[in-house]
Amino acid sequence: TSGESLQTHCANGWTQYKNKCFLFYPDKSFLNFYESHLVCKDFFNATLVSIHSKEEQTFVTKFAFFTNKAQNHVWIGARRLVNDTFVWEDNSPFNYTNWAKTQPNNLDGKHFCTSLLQSPNVADMGFWYDDPCADKYHFICQTYLSDNTFTPIAATNVSDVSSLPKNSTIDVILTSDELRALLKPNANISTISALISSAREEQPFSLANTVLTVTTVVQFLVIVSLIYIIYRKHPLSYRRIVKMSEYIYHCTQHSSHMAEENQLDIPQEPTFLAYYRSLGSCPSKTYRLFDRGDYYTLHGTNAEVIAKSFLCTTSAIKYIGSDNQKIASIAISQARYEPLLRHILIENKERLEVYKKCVKKKSSNDWQLDLKASPGCLGPLEDIIYSTNASIDSRGVCAIQWSNDLKIGVAFIDTTVNEISFCEFEDNDYLSHLESLLVQISPKECLICTHDKQESTSKKLSTILDNNRILVTPVKKNCMNASNLESDLEKVLVKRDNKEIAINSMLEKKSLSREAISGVFDYLNLLGDDSSYESFELKEIDVKEFVKLDATAVHSLDLFPNSLNDSMSMRANRTLFQVLNNCRTLSGQRLLAQLIRQPLTDINKIEERLDIIEYLMKNYDIRQDLSDVYLKKVPDLSRIYKKLHSKRATLQDCYRIYLMTQLLPHFERCLVRDESDECLAIKRNFSDKLRVICEELSKLAKALEGVIDEERIQSNGEFWIKADYDDDLKDLRTRLDNLEDEANRIYKSVDKEICREQKEDKSVVKLESSGQGFVFKLTRKNEKCIRNNDKYFEVKNSTKKDGFRFANKALRKLNEDYVSVREEYEKLQSDLAKDIIADTAKYSETIKDLEILLTYLDVMVGLATTCLLPSIPYIRPKLLPKGSGKILLKQVRHPCLELQDNISYIPNDVSFDSETGKFFFITGPNMGGKSTYIRSIALCVLMAQMGCYVPADSATISLVDSIFTRVGAGDKQIKGISTFMAEMLETAAIFRSATKDSLVVIDELGRGTSTYDGYGLASAISEHLVTEINSYTLFATHFHELTHLAKELPSIANLHLSALTIDDKLTLLYKVNEGVCDQSFGINVAQLAHFPDHIIEITGIQ
Repeated sequence: TSGESLQTHCANGWTQYKNKCFLFYPDKSFLNFYESHLVCKDFFNATLVSIHSKEEQTFVTKFAFFTNKAQNHVWIGARRLVNDTFVWEDNSPFNYTNWAKTQPNNLDGKHFCTSLLQSPNVADMGFWYDDPCADKYHFICQTYLSDNTFTPIAATNVSDVSSLPKNSTIDVILTSDELRALLKPNANISTISALISSAREEQPFSLANTVLTVTTVVQFLVIVSLIYIIYRKHPLSYRRIVKMSEYIYHCTQHSSHMAEENQLDIPQEPTFLAYYRSLGSCPSKTYRLFDRGDYYTLHGTNAEVIAKSFLCTTSAIKYIGSDNQKIASIAISQARYEPLLRHILIENKERLEVYKKCVKKKSSNDWQLDLKASPGCLGPLEDIIYSTNASIDSRGVCAIQWSNDLKIGVAFIDTTVNEISFCEFEDNDYLSHLESLLVQISPKECLICTHDKQESTSKKLSTILDNNRILVTPVKKNCMNASNLESDLEKVLVKRDNKEIAINSMLEKKSLSREAISGVFDYLNLLGDDSSYESFELKEIDVKEFVKLDATAVHSLDLFPNSLNDSMSMRANRTLFQVLNNCRTLSGQRLLAQLIRQPLTDINKIEERLDIIEYLMKNYDIRQDLSDVYLKKVPDLSRIYKKLHSKRATLQDCYRIYLMTQLLPHFERCLVRDESDECLAIKRNFSDKLRVICEELSKLAKALEGVIDEERIQSNGEFWIKADYDDDLKDLRTRLDNLEDEANRIYKSVDKEICREQKEDKSVVKLESSGQGFVFKLTRKNEKCIRNNDKYFEVKNSTKKDGFRFANKALRKLNEDYVSVREEYEKLQSDLAKDIIADTAKYSETIKDLEILLTYLDVMVGLATTCLLPSIPYIRPKLLPKGSGKILLKQVRHPCLELQDNISYIPNDVSFDSETGKFFFITGPNMGGKSTYIRSIALCVLMAQMGCYVPADSATISLVDSIFTRVGAGDKQIKGISTFMAEMLETAAIFRSATKDSLVVIDELGRGTSTYDGYGLASAISEHLVTEINSYTLFATHFHELTHLAKELPSIANLHLSALTIDDKLTLLYKVNEGVCDQSFGINVAQLAHFPDHIIEITGIQ
């Protein structure tokens, strides 16, 4: 290390360089920036590394590489502030940088943390990159030997914990109820010990659903200490300690927000109260928010609901008005405005109205409605909601029209991808085709015109929409007037040859779809938004193109988290989406969610996807470069396209596009690295299209090259046009530089004079600059030296209180010239930027095509990566045409469960054959694995038809047209539906839609009523499925009498999950065998649940 010898003055496991100790932490699991910070701080009394010289940079780079040669980034302690400046986590001066070329670029507006590249195979090894803080890397901790506040802890402390056997590591999980109990003032140690000892695997505590004060934070710190005391013989798992540390950190942040809101004063305004009462009662599922400038208020029922559901405390409620007509009110600070919007519109899927004061009005009614928003139509709130919290949810609105003979017309407009979809079809009395379509398109809001409609159909539709958590918005009949639809579509659709003819042919004889499209048009006000013009695509949905899934199947098979935005939560890999999601872009994650909802029925399209995945799996270098190097640098092109089209783009967006054009040749070379081995599907879907796009955007790249001042971006994050781009701009820049040089000359003269008067050897004056010119700055301690000096005067109205700011006459005169020239310079910059943005916008359609291509590539690369992650990689399924009558799976595994910690998954087989039988009864003990087994088969079939490899040793699958489940029904008390009624409703849905090519999964049917009735119904249902429908069916049951049907109906076979009892102790084997389980093992399972012995004895006697 360049003359420096490595010494051993640091703690065990640390390496010394000059006055610092370093530790490279290569834990098995990568961590995000904040987790890395917390590990350094809480485990080692250290901070993330800071770098202050070229020599230290060289040491850290070599140290990281030789300690761990994995090709990846490592976190260092530099972090971007809101003003785009960087600071070190240890508060040391930020006096050295080693940014890579074009860095820091804050590519998608969310790159706030800094990593160092440690790969020796990349030319810019050791250079710095700004990255999203959620990315997960290794990291380097440091301490200062001279800093008494840090005492490095030996690195072996944590490595010992992480190397413990799995059964000796205790994961402590606190549920919401448990935490609330712990935070009560009267909580005692026995209660805490009991709750912590249970360590139940439930939904982790969510900070957004509670309110904490300083007292409760202190209580939680005490709880963490108690956890350590209780489990001092069993170290806590590293992951849980990190989560607890994160929680404590966020507690303090939350408390500060609550304190701020409690200080906000809600004015007692009689005029406002009169206006509020004049509005009348608030519509259902609607909140009224009042903008008061620095904060917002809610009133009445809205205030009470938000206080409980969002703030989780009624202490925030204040009352305004007279004694007999008081109105509940709460104040929401600016810091909580965005989370509140997300809570109402995204999480709860409800509507919002924002009211604002009208300055021009002089009447008592000086408030007016400023904007409306709903889950499907966010309007101007979209940029606010997703500015820092991007979502993978689509944001679409659908409209439904139907006739008395149940002909259905549906229109769906998704503003995320600017697409108008529609379809028209005949449905059955239960609207099962419509439900399947709603699952596939996943709208957030649905418009319904109920005028002159059948009441029974309206009720069924409302039930379907409610089951799918879709907000219903009633509209008037005249809102769906389609008389001008063709001319309206011509305005908003992308330019195409013969566009008018294409529109007429697509919508011919589809009157219901036309009305539905018109309804969404009117609701979204597309024609009132200039950015909508010539930006949408029109597409007809073929309902037979995808496998039918209903809301029950989506829930039963755990396809998605409760919220897609929770996909990176502590309970990772609990759903299919979480398992498959290795996408690098937000648009990729959105498309992946769509593919899961829309498994294909076209065998050729499925095989094409499988060809792409196979090619990417075989070519490690291509897959790795795409995933880890190139795709992660792709900005949100969809958002940039919309900003360009709506004329809201900035010079920063143009710069992001320019950087993207520099990446495209790398994508092209990567995909065609070996032309002899090139996959036809890769060539058709990516290589050929990318070549055309590269040629088109190369013109834009040449136009933008050398236009934007990259040095200024790297120095202070400002986006300016280079001065030599325009002669006038260059002249103004020269004048500004001369004025800055003159200001520095004046500054040095003043500093020298004051230092001489104060007899100081080093500088005491600093020079600060802003858009208003230059000022001198002294510390408050030194300001007395110029207080009585007539040469200087204080600069008034300074918002900063960290020093004394002053000027002299020479500087004041210079500032007048500086401000004038700078204003002229900035105006010219703005004018030139508009021209550059307008030129870039001409390529917006090409940018959209690029976004579509890279999104699909991202999904395919992510799926290929997923297929190789498990210890036993996924395999390519052999697909047979629909109607072939075979599903043969060998050693099939559940894709979610096999990835869970402390689980050794036992795979099993299944063999459906139309000649030997397509119906299986599965019996076995509770907890024996029946539900897991039947779910794993359904998920395997779904994954195959979405074009993905499957978790099995071999798989031969005939395409299915639908997947139905009847798994784990519970009662719905609010709707007046019992457990048994829920079972019957779900089973009826299977009867009315299943065919011989459907896959039906039934678990524990008939348990919600008497044994006699339950058995009778289960028997009749089984016979109907076998004799009338003949679908692929898996029926898990505890009615052992049902297994006798195999003797009467040859197409029924029996399977069972095996178990052993030795000395009355039950051992579950989780292995599927042919035949019937000889007993239920109910008493043995009760023993596993630690039932009292006397109850077990009584049960055995009876």
